[in-house]
Amino acid sequence: MELTPTTLLSLALQGYLVGALGALVCLRAPRAANAWAFGWAALGGLWGLVGCSWALFAGEPASAAIEL
Repeated sequence: MELTPTTLLSLALQGYLVGALGALVCLRAPRAANAWAFGWAALGGLWGLVGCSWALFAGEPASAAIEL
């Protein structure tokens, strides 16, 4: 798996999703749900920050063209 900004942004969204689903699974234990959701949200936010910064400062054109 090649590490690119797009990969990191995808991992960020997946991290948010895992955190939300894990918090729902731990619904009966509020402290565990909070820790699970906060931990994955923080990790997803870090991946998103690194991915966005890399995409902005790399100076490379986007790898995928978007046509309307």
